[in-house]
Amino acid sequence: MSTPARAALFDPFSGISGDMILGALLDLGLPLDHLRETVAGLGIEAGAVQAQPVVRGGIRAWSVTIPQERDAPHRHLADVMEILDRAPLHPRAREIARRTFRRLAEAEGRIHGVDPERVHFHEVGAVDAIADIAGTAAGVVELGIETAYTRPVALGRGWVR
Repeated sequence: MSTPARAALFDPFSGISGDMILGALLDLGLPLDHLRETVAGLGIEAGAVQAQPVVRGGIRAWSVTIPQERDAPHRHLADVMEILDRAPLHPRAREIARRTFRRLAEAEGRIHGVDPERVHFHEVGAVDAIADIAGTAAGVVELGIETAYTRPVALGRGWVR
């Protein structure tokens, strides 16, 4: 009898962020030291991962922050790929992170009408975004998660005058 695949299900009933995903992975058993080593190994301007258990709205969770030591440069896709390729990541984690950034570049390129290679990342090229994505990829591999699903992200609406 084969072992069933491990899957993760996200239910972003009030939004989602990289820090929230990292907190969820810690809650699933990802060792904090593994996350810290992953971020440190990226060689970017990030401080040590800070994480602590918290209670929000009566629900226990992890609060995760990845401080940025200084203003990081804005990066292009090739810059981010180089960071990932240099980092001591598990090959599957590296591939997950590379695919994630490729998809982000393609989406940004469509929005701005430029080739994905020419996309100038602002938010997603920042230190915390690189650390969030690489940390998530490393956590997925460490926990043996083979697939992930998500319910729709809850979107607000309103009007502004």
